[in-house]
Amino acid sequence: MALLDHLLCGPNNWPCHAAGDHQCANQPSTLHGSTILQTIGLSPLQLAAIGLLSRVLESINKTRHTLVNTKVLKFVELLITVALILGIVGGIDASDNLETTGVYKLGTKSKVATALFVVSYVAIVIITIITSFSISHAEPGEKRILLAVAISLPFLLIRLVYSIMSGLAGDKHFNLITGSVTILLCVALIEEFIVVVIYESVGLTLRQVPKNQHVQGYAHEAQPLPGTPSSGAQYRQQPVQGNRALRIAKKTIIGRIVMAFIQRVATVMLKCINKITSRNEGGKVVEHCDG
Repeated sequence: MALLDHLLCGPNNWPCHAAGDHQCANQPSTLHGSTILQTIGLSPLQLAAIGLLSRVLESINKTRHTLVNTKVLKFVELLITVALILGIVGGIDASDNLETTGVYKLGTKSKVATALFVVSYVAIVIITIITSFSISHAEPGEKRILLAVAISLPFLLIRLVYSIMSGLAGDKHFNLITGSVTILLCVALIEEFIVVVIYESVGLTLRQVPKNQHVQGYAHEAQPLPGTPSSGAQYRQQPVQGNRALRIAKKTIIGRIVMAFIQRVATVMLKCINKITSRNEGGKVVEHCDG
């Protein structure tokens, strides 16, 4: 996120620290993007860590049950997602307050987001420790994932300290607008870069999981029934693919936005149909319906 923030603000005034408040005030859109990206910079890193741990646990659970299940991981993902949303809203509020009063100060929403990031980090550490006791049961080539997450934890901690100092403690040296560029570079940017490199490096060395292993619980349904042709089995697999796409749409942020938009459009269309039907029954002609 800090890398993207550098692209937004440019090399001459990155990230608006060196430029000063007056120059930042003249480019509010850049300022909004810069501060928000710095506020939520932990969320994609923590979500990536949860995703890697999920793959390790899936490999281990094929031969041995662990204390950590899918519900625990989903709960931690929910915490990170809520922190992401609060961080965005809090960053916008803080930027608006800067334009109004000339003072940049993170509000309650941003502080709650930082607190949730702290809780999520603690949960990731605990899950990593618990998983380490069963890592010997992981499939060949999957053990390196846990090692990558464990190596990244110290760097995530340093990045978390920066968020705590800027969001909860309110230290002027960690201020997202007027704080020290050196501190931002050494305590936030470098750590994010290292974590990304670690995750990308281990991800590129992993084997590709076959598609049929992603759809768990449908394997038996995909098998042809006795006395039926194989084409029937192919026909039964079609709803499985549709259900999988629906589940993916419901579990991602963009998917939820799209689903909400589709539901809104469907609601408006139903209202239009009801209006047209009721008016036609009364003998009236309707040329349009605005919903």
